[in-house]
Amino acid sequence: MSINAYRLSEEERAPFREIAYSDISAAFRWYLENENDGRGILLAGFSQGADMCLQLMKDYFSDEQLLEQLVSVYAIGWHLSQEMTEQY
Repeated sequence: MSINAYRLSEEERAPFREIAYSDISAAFRWYLENENDGRGILLAGFSQGADMCLQLMKDYFSDEQLLEQLVSVYAIGWHLSQEMTEQY
């Protein structure tokens, strides 16, 4: 999803974001199931990639075991409040 999609209204942007995130989520799920083998996890993304990292946090890391594997999240170039940091 290009940065231009973020210039659209939230309603117009939603289908593009869903397509982009579904690819990222599927790849992350595949990695967890096939390659991770309990190792530490580092998420990194810049700009719209940072937005996707935050969505991964929301969707996957309420699982305590997975959260224990999380080493760090570098979500650079995106709005991240103190509240979001504490929540996720």
